[in-house]
Amino acid sequence: MADHTVILTSRELQIVKLMAEEYSNKEIAKQLGISIGTVESHRKNIFYKLGTKNMAGAIHKAYQLGILRVDS
Repeated sequence: MADHTVILTSRELQIVKLMAEEYSNKEIAKQLGISIGTVESHRKNIFYKLGTKNMAGAIHKAYQLGILRVDS
């Protein structure tokens, strides 16, 4: 696996957390007060930065990198 220095924006971090909580694009848009298209753009950027192709891969990678953590 390549060494990635992953820098997600604060908005991308919010979206990754909501994705991990199983929010849909529509629900994320409503929660954050942005359009669904903007959510989709952020998701594409997240997938690119994390080197993944889908939501499951992005969430898995975010846990591996410590971006997301399991609550104790």
